[in-house]
Amino acid sequence: MNKVCEILFSALRSALFGVEVDTDVYQKLSAEEWTQLYRMSAQQGVMAIVYDVVSQLPKESQPPRNINIQWALSAENISKRYEKQKIAAINLSTFLSSHNIHFMIIKGLGLSKYYPNPKFRECGDIDIYTFGDYEKCNELIRSIKVNVNVENSKHSTFVYSGVMVENHKTLINTYSESGVRLNSYLEEIASKQLCMQCKEILFPNNYFNVLFLLRHMLSHLSRRELAVRNVVDWGLFLDREFAKLDKTILAELLSKYQLVDAYNCFISVAYNIMGGNLDRCYVNKSCSQVSTADKVLDVILCNNLKIEKSFSSIGKLRRLFSSYWMYKELIPDKFWGEVVCHSVRHYINDLMRS
Repeated sequence: MNKVCEILFSALRSALFGVEVDTDVYQKLSAEEWTQLYRMSAQQGVMAIVYDVVSQLPKESQPPRNINIQWALSAENISKRYEKQKIAAINLSTFLSSHNIHFMIIKGLGLSKYYPNPKFRECGDIDIYTFGDYEKCNELIRSIKVNVNVENSKHSTFVYSGVMVENHKTLINTYSESGVRLNSYLEEIASKQLCMQCKEILFPNNYFNVLFLLRHMLSHLSRRELAVRNVVDWGLFLDREFAKLDKTILAELLSKYQLVDAYNCFISVAYNIMGGNLDRCYVNKSCSQVSTADKVLDVILCNNLKIEKSFSSIGKLRRLFSSYWMYKELIPDKFWGEVVCHSVRHYINDLMRS
């Protein structure tokens, strides 16, 4: 791990858990290293969190003026986007509920509450699950002259109050047997009665979040798109909610859906990145899971350097085969019989459309 990575992780520990900041380390950074830190924090989705630490450094330890200004503006935009998302989510909830459609927010906005300053949690889309009212929701949105894109088999997309919304038909991908089984269970425990509510908006319960966040991270990992932000979400969620989970039930669920190794691996990754008191969260921990965590962290930090980031079908297939080890060690889907077949079908469809 290079110097800039170490400083990035140190800043996260200071911002998230109040670890004392070593100002001398920042004072010794060159202009090039400051640029690297800024770009890495942006690439990894933690720009505003890291800047919260940087902005409070003594004047002599802060970055060059041009970087400081650019970073400050970017962090401010992230905070503004968070506020815009909150308003959009409330407005959408009010509109849909007036037509007897309710939704649960998954990922992003729903995880921001675990951050010391929620507005620094960088958000993209608003992801919603409408409890079986997927088609009804799409039609209602169309009725107000908003375009609804249904090209993705897992979710539709539309813009509401200036924010992109993903309306999930399924909660996770269902091209594999393990995906079908887990999606069915997630839908079962995503009922309105089991959700947590805050300001008229529904959020998933803790068992849902454990299983869903794991599959979500594994999906991003397999495409070499997993970022530090995803792992910080995971670590903060467990730090706050683990004590509320029944460890026996948790162990049974992780075993049933073949996620024990992934669960423990991502705890190790989270600890390596952000520190904290996560040791208490392991379930049936093994040495192999810890060693796999080092490989996962390497993917997170080097995903733009080692593997071609082409959006072409060939580029995607190359990334897929480079990720074979992930399916052997972490992901419960069958690599050859399910994952490769699914990807090849997409490749053929792309060729036919071109």
